[in-house]
Amino acid sequence: PQSWKACMFSRPRFTRIDLTRSYRFQTQAEADDYIRFVAGNARSRHGAATLVGGSTAYFGQHSRRWTMKIYAKAHEYLHHERKVQRLVAKVLNGDLVEWSQGIVRFELTLRTPELEDINSYRYGQQAFESQHLLDVWQHYFDRITMTENTIMNTASPLLEHTLPGRLHGALSLWRTGTDLRAVYPPRTFYRYRLEILDKTGIDVSVPPAPDAPQNVRAELDPSRWDPEPLQAHTVLPRDDLKAQYKLV
Repeated sequence: PQSWKACMFSRPRFTRIDLTRSYRFQTQAEADDYIRFVAGNARSRHGAATLVGGSTAYFGQHSRRWTMKIYAKAHEYLHHERKVQRLVAKVLNGDLVEWSQGIVRFELTLRTPELEDINSYRYGQQAFESQHLLDVWQHYFDRITMTENTIMNTASPLLEHTLPGRLHGALSLWRTGTDLRAVYPPRTFYRYRLEILDKTGIDVSVPPAPDAPQNVRAELDPSRWDPEPLQAHTVLPRDDLKAQYKLV
């Protein structure tokens, strides 16, 4: 709100806005399982999610209007950590990795056509003032619905009989709840996944979860939304900058 009031113009024209919330699971394994389950059991107007790298689910990945990306913060940090300077990584790595364990980020991206519709039909010119941002995010989050385990967990014996021996072993491991990414190298995993999906219709990139709840989102504990930032690395503006930009 302070930044908004400090602007020297009244109404900027937004062409893209990202609205993000985070949820903390108790363990990283729970966070990873949730993302894979969402990828296999949730739908939006864009259809099913696209699972990328086993730790990111996209709804409307190539949409010109809006997308929702659900990803594990720890995996994202470790991916980018390789690109930062060693000194910075040495100072921050332990704290940031520990803080990010179990955090799932829900990132909504709104692009120009959708922004214009929101301004016209939902909140008028007040849509992107601070008091309405959570409402906007919630509106799109609610458009993602869980269904009854839409991924096939079983195939007919005739179909499975056609699988070569190496795929029988992979399918058996998957049915026990094993994450095959932890068992096979990435290329092997994706090759096996495509072969099994093509021959049986079973997608081993998501857990079988035959007894999973129909609405996973309803099981999320409201108190775990929006975890506190890592205070040790929070930077506040100097007093002179606060006065210059009227951040008081």
